[in-house]
Amino acid sequence: MTKKLIISVCAIVAFMTATYLIFKANESTENPLTSASNLNKTTSQQEIQLPSPVKNTDDYLNEEINIEQKNNTSIIKQQSNLDKFLASNAFNTPSDFDNAFISADDIISQSTLHTVIAAEDFSRIINKMNSLDKDHTSLERESLLYKKFSDLIGQKFYAENYACSGKICLIEFNYDDSETSEEQLHQIRGFSKNHSFSNFSSSANDDMIYRGIYIATDDPSKMTLSRR
Repeated sequence: MTKKLIISVCAIVAFMTATYLIFKANESTENPLTSASNLNKTTSQQEIQLPSPVKNTDDYLNEEINIEQKNNTSIIKQQSNLDKFLASNAFNTPSDFDNAFISADDIISQSTLHTVIAAEDFSRIINKMNSLDKDHTSLERESLLYKKFSDLIGQKFYAENYACSGKICLIEFNYDDSETSEEQLHQIRGFSKNHSFSNFSSSANDDMIYRGIYIATDDPSKMTLSRR
């Protein structure tokens, strides 16, 4: 009887000891920094930084060209490119001028496009265009171009200069962006059927300069841009 009692007491002590050890083990793993409930609280308080949306860099699809920020090296390069363009065969005839911008397969020259629209002396190109022979179509396009942009923005512009030769029309003028929106200026291309490219830049007079290139076409969607 005494032997059975001793065995029972030992069994109880062993059970209590095991229970205590299991409890302590659980208590040690229930760390306030890593427990499920506290982990959820910590996570919910963290601000997850998602990457900013990627801006569409293919500005040609938007018919707007952003010129890279200019430094001394880029200005010298642009001037050199402009001088070469002005001295090229592009100004021999209206057909040569067309061919400088667009091929017979309706491929637009990216190189010519950037040389022209990035030029500090954009008006030099327009002035030389005016030396080319103009047929009835070119004169009509010039008239329609002027009427369209003056109808759109009234008299809220100055220092305007524009010309059309063959399929190409160029325009440049200063305007106040508080009175005229870019959306309005994009509508200038509607003076006839055109594939158009635009650039907006700040002037030294704290207003804006608009530059537009318009290429006559019956179907702008068929035109593509060269890789160079």
